[in-house]
Amino acid sequence: MIRPGKSAAVALGFALSAAVGVPRSAVAQDAAAASCSIEEGSPKDVATAYLRLNSASSAKDKAAKAKSLREAVKSASTGIEKGQNVPGRNYIMAKAYVLMLADSIVPSVTTRGDLGLIGPTAAERVDVIVAIDSLLDSVEKAAPDCTTETDMWRQNKPWLDLLNSSIAAMDRGQVDSAEMLANRTLVLHQTNPYGYQILASIAARKNDSAKQVEMWQKAITAAGTDTMHKDVRRQAHYYLGNIYAEQAQASSGAEQIRLAREAQKLYRVFLDESPDSASDDRTIVRSNLAIVLTYAGDTAEIPKLYADLIANPDKYSATDHLAAGDMAARLNRSTDAVRLYENVIKKNPNERKALFNLAASYYAEKQYAKMVPTVHHLVEIDPSHTENWKLLGYAYAMLQPEEKDPAKKKALTDSIVKYSTLADAMTTDVTVEEFTVRGGKASVDGTITNLDPKATKTYQIKFEFLDKDGKVVATQEASVGPVAPTSAKAFKVEVDKPGIAWFRYAPVK
Repeated sequence: MIRPGKSAAVALGFALSAAVGVPRSAVAQDAAAASCSIEEGSPKDVATAYLRLNSASSAKDKAAKAKSLREAVKSASTGIEKGQNVPGRNYIMAKAYVLMLADSIVPSVTTRGDLGLIGPTAAERVDVIVAIDSLLDSVEKAAPDCTTETDMWRQNKPWLDLLNSSIAAMDRGQVDSAEMLANRTLVLHQTNPYGYQILASIAARKNDSAKQVEMWQKAITAAGTDTMHKDVRRQAHYYLGNIYAEQAQASSGAEQIRLAREAQKLYRVFLDESPDSASDDRTIVRSNLAIVLTYAGDTAEIPKLYADLIANPDKYSATDHLAAGDMAARLNRSTDAVRLYENVIKKNPNERKALFNLAASYYAEKQYAKMVPTVHHLVEIDPSHTENWKLLGYAYAMLQPEEKDPAKKKALTDSIVKYSTLADAMTTDVTVEEFTVRGGKASVDGTITNLDPKATKTYQIKFEFLDKDGKVVATQEASVGPVAPTSAKAFKVEVDKPGIAWFRYAPVK
């Protein structure tokens, strides 16, 4: 099954951190504008407007700044109908509007008069965001060499305020407002990936896969190869890969292969561009890549995904080795699986899933003697899962035919009967689905199945959470039920305690 990793909402954290910038003043930006060919010194009205614009940056207070900016707009718009240096006039007005919004001198929708525009229609309404975009469009058309500079103005504080307001609206659950604000960021700057990132996250909230695909594709295009946008680019490949992988999982035939190969390309870019570390996301992507390789019939590629884990085990975490062991096991490459699961146990001797899968891999390799201590340790941690006891019975059953010593053979027979009978007699099955540790919090998710065909039961399950040295650092008890006969009920146990490495629970009756 495809693992999604982080939720789409988590993605917005990248926008908050990566998009934050300090708006440049008119003087600071113009100092960096040697390559921009727009003339802002003639005719006289334009020169006056330029001086007024720059004086705003040194104004003593907001009122003085507002006065200078409105005078700049007035001068820039005076005589514009004559067609003299319209790009220069438009550029000054666009910058003035940006600075007005940045200091909350005007709202985003205001009147011509409030902006300082001349003419008889002072009460006419103006969407300042749309006006800035239109004015800068005209500048960029007249002088393409100014695009680098105009981009600075497009991504100035008004754009950032819209972006962060959109994220805040998402955090409050106001999805429609968030969507409107994200689209407003794209009015100012269509080639920045953050607006598309938010819209993809909104589409995920709405379960609109087609829109998610569209927005993540646009985010990838907008991010390009700019290292400033590398986090968004990687994230877009991550989530878009997951979408295609999930669609492949639900498809068949040629369409499944096509979707699986689209997911492959995206996952490989993510892995290539992500730091070479044992991060959770890399582990998940490697696992998902193995699954889509299987869907596409490209299973010969899968061992390459974990080859370095076998060659250089110390570079990787227990989680990495566990995921790689699962890849090998699915391919029936039990020799590889044994090595990978053994690496897990070296790093975390109490990893419940690895113990079970290692025992199963020993079975596939006919290493029955190694199964016995492995499963005995497993049942100390996970004592009420019926499959564990059955596995222990299998281990003894495999050893018994090869034993020549009569006394030892009888002991093995007794163990077979003991553990097989114990498994068959169990009236409760505890299945742990997931154990996670994030930050200082640990949680166990699972189900309890009532195997009794007649009685409804309520269960008490007591967990101990231990550090890497085996010291109990927290305990938690959960009541699960009532559970009807031959039915199951989910449970979740959480503790807020740092230093937790593993868990165990007391047998459940």
